[in-house]
Amino acid sequence: MNYGNCVICGNLRGAGEGLIIRECYICPQCELEIAGLSIDDPDYEYYISGLKRIWRFVCNCTSADTPLFLSSLARR
Repeated sequence: MNYGNCVICGNLRGAGEGLIIRECYICPQCELEIAGLSIDDPDYEYYISGLKRIWRFVCNCTSADTPLFLSSLARR
């Protein structure tokens, strides 16, 4: 479990704040940024790489598995 620090920015978790996705914590600031993110945003890759860390943490996957994961999300 990775509930202590935000998987994206590393901020420490506050009581009752943020999201837990697949046993990984995302702080409220990153949650807001992700919710308003567009593909042409300069920070897009930063947040996507943070979300990929969740995939790797949960599945113990390599970066080679990431395109398969992202394509599975696009089909939903």
